[in-house]
Amino acid sequence: MRDVLSSVRVPTLVIHREHDPRVNLAAGRYLAAHIPGAKYVELPGSDHPIWVGDTDRVVDEIEEFLTGVRPVHTPDRVLATVLSVDVSQRKGAGRSWLERMGRFRDNVATVLRQYRGREIGHRPDGTVAVFDGPVRALQCSLAVREAAESLEMVARAGVHTGEVEIAGDETGGAAVHVATAIAALARAGEILVSTTVRDIVPGSGMRFSDAGTRAPAGETDVPRLLALGSNAPEVGLAARRAPTAVQLSPREREILAVVGRGMTNAEIAVALALSEHTVKRHVANILTKLDLANRSAAAAYAAQHGLV
Repeated sequence: MRDVLSSVRVPTLVIHREHDPRVNLAAGRYLAAHIPGAKYVELPGSDHPIWVGDTDRVVDEIEEFLTGVRPVHTPDRVLATVLSVDVSQRKGAGRSWLERMGRFRDNVATVLRQYRGREIGHRPDGTVAVFDGPVRALQCSLAVREAAESLEMVARAGVHTGEVEIAGDETGGAAVHVATAIAALARAGEILVSTTVRDIVPGSGMRFSDAGTRAPAGETDVPRLLALGSNAPEVGLAARRAPTAVQLSPREREILAVVGRGMTNAEIAVALALSEHTVKRHVANILTKLDLANRSAAAAYAAQHGLV
């Protein structure tokens, strides 16, 4: 259809997700470049269908394109795992700091794509990223530390699971602050995690040890900390083991079964006599505990495991 693109004479919106696994990014850009007056929007994400992943961003772009008005949203609160990393130069390192930092950022971008993380903070000496699953965040932290070591750099990291606020391109909130505070308490080459993370990854194969009291004087928001081990076979085992519904509470298993039948949060709330907010919280917990990306994955999991 390349030969007829120039003949399109209606307002055109081309939306392409940055890491679309099916269609190369260059194809979307080519399409927009050869349709006269087309608007091209590139969104973060790795989903091809527009009805999965961050659908709100897709709908916002379509609404603005059709009406000329950008929707105004209040921050959306979701449960996420946050990884905060600080890096420093290893003593005696020979190469330029800026050169190594550039290569480090390239490596981090690759690792984040691998573990489905999204960078939300770009600091001169580190990064902050969010993940929809705690195991992926932990695996990513180990990979980032390895990337730093290969460049004669030292990484310190903090990982915490909690509520974050998302408003458009901005992500922040208490969990981000806690993860950053934890990273600041880590020693050279150490990955510290909150007990919150440890408690939601049972059976993952990850090894933790008590890091002792690290919170600075007067600080009450930093939970008790654990150090993440670096046993490679255990990490490999974590990548192979699938979390099971045994990790869910009876109520969460009940809600997972209903999600598997395609009911919305509002419908589940009515059926189970719960508030919609409570249902939303349970669904978020289910996705985190089972390391699932979205409701569609949860519905598939419920069907595959005979919960529907």
